[in-house]
Amino acid sequence: MNKSQTAATNTKKAESNSSQTMNKTSFKNKAPGGDRLAATGDSALDIARNLPNDPALIQSDKRFRAVFSAAPIGIAIANPEGYFLEVNRAFSKMLGYSKAEMKKLTFVDVTYPPDRKKTQKLSEAVRKGKINTYRIEKRYLKKNGHFVWGIIRATAVKDAHGQIQYWLGLVEDISERKLAKEALEESEKRYRMLFEHAAEGIMVLDLKSRRFRYANPAICKMLGYTEKELSNMGVKDIYPKTDLKRVLRKFKAQTEGEKRLAQNIPCLRKDGSLIYVNINSTRIVMDGIECNIGFFQDITERLKTEDALRESEEKYRNILDSIEEGYFEVDLAGNLTFVNDAACKLMGCPADELIGINNQQITSPQTAKKMFKSFNSIYRTGRPLHVQEFEIITKNKIKKHLELSATLMRDSEQQPIGFRGVVRDVTERTKSQKEKERLASQIQHAQKMESVGTLAGGIAHDFNNLLMGVQGRTSLMMLDTNRSHSSFKHLQEIENCIQKAAKLTKQLLGFARGGKYEIKPTDLNDLVENSIQMFSRTRKNITIFKKYEEKMIGYEGSNRWKDVAYYKPLFSKQEKLT
Repeated sequence: MNKSQTAATNTKKAESNSSQTMNKTSFKNKAPGGDRLAATGDSALDIARNLPNDPALIQSDKRFRAVFSAAPIGIAIANPEGYFLEVNRAFSKMLGYSKAEMKKLTFVDVTYPPDRKKTQKLSEAVRKGKINTYRIEKRYLKKNGHFVWGIIRATAVKDAHGQIQYWLGLVEDISERKLAKEALEESEKRYRMLFEHAAEGIMVLDLKSRRFRYANPAICKMLGYTEKELSNMGVKDIYPKTDLKRVLRKFKAQTEGEKRLAQNIPCLRKDGSLIYVNINSTRIVMDGIECNIGFFQDITERLKTEDALRESEEKYRNILDSIEEGYFEVDLAGNLTFVNDAACKLMGCPADELIGINNQQITSPQTAKKMFKSFNSIYRTGRPLHVQEFEIITKNKIKKHLELSATLMRDSEQQPIGFRGVVRDVTERTKSQKEKERLASQIQHAQKMESVGTLAGGIAHDFNNLLMGVQGRTSLMMLDTNRSHSSFKHLQEIENCIQKAAKLTKQLLGFARGGKYEIKPTDLNDLVENSIQMFSRTRKNITIFKKYEEKMIGYEGSNRWKDVAYYKPLFSKQEKLT
């Protein structure tokens, strides 16, 4: 026999027993239908069918049936074994069964499995007479397999012998309330966890008494007090007396909603030491009391770090401003982001005019390309740039030569963000170097010319000795030759050539070593002509075009000086041409 057949059989037995009981029991009073139900043990429908033809009883039964059907809470009547005899609409709807389906089930059947043991235990206590009723909060199993929370008030209706005739159950659906309560408990648990494990200190202040109501572990640790100690303290107990007025002004502004954040507030710890906090607060109502909840952030270490950083920055800024070398910082695009005083002085303009300027604006195109190549190498390799010379153009369009050393700047994640470097003005040194090179070239040229002069002097000296020999022999030949002889003219011509050659060697000796000066009137045209004749004999690959002034004013001077004065420029010019 299956469960449904068993339920049907039990129901028929219960109805048969009820009918027999009704026939054996007389109505001792005319109480309403509910009392008659308790007295007879019959179901409501059975009583309706078996009521005497009494208008008052009929009217009372109608009222009972109306209340039973329209009750907002579930009402169920079950036989001693727990099978439902009657259920109202609210209970059927609550579990999703029809009334017919409910009559095949017991109270245990519709109880959620984990809660059945507790329900059976209480029912057994009622059967044994230990208790008459019970109230329990439990879960009911719906037809769709889900559960619903309810509170049941179960009462056993017994006969005169103490035997259970019926079970009467009143069931209230509390699912929504239960879910709301669970949500509230979960929320409270979550916020309690946040409150207790928050890294920031949290305190709740009673605005009226200005006493602390709650304190989390973080604020207790921050101030060195226990939660109990803080609950007996107020606003005036945790701030230094010297700062109390200022703190209270900020506290008032917070409570009145003018501001929420109070910064750099000094707080006294239990051991007397001082810490600094930022307090972010808001106004709330807690347990019907107006409160202010404050979130305390300890910034003591941060302030110490900021002070140390500020001192360090000031120290290095003083160093940068006192050094003679220019210091600069640029971003990756080459725009200046920082310069020291020396760099401003070097460029001839204040810092606010330099900041933001690109390096291409203060250099020539050639120098800009050179700079890009050098800084690109720093970016790619990470290796610093050692001393390299660049030319810049100042605000006043003055070109200056700088020696530059630079390195790559990185952020906290080691990503390149720019370059920093030092520059030194070497303009004067560069000019001195160029002047030194020019003077060295001149000295080299003078030494070269001196060597040429020495060589020319040696040649002239040897050549003069040869001329003396030739002249002596020519003179002897002329003494032995008659003037009318045809050879005499040739000998005279040879003597003239010897005199010209002697004059030439004399000029060469004067060019080489100088000598005594003989001051006498000189025609400049003759001087130029003689110089050209001498120069043209040494450089036959050079063509000389001559144009003389017809009325040239003469001057007084030394032939030796004038030879040097005119020969030396000519030799210098031809040296450059070659």
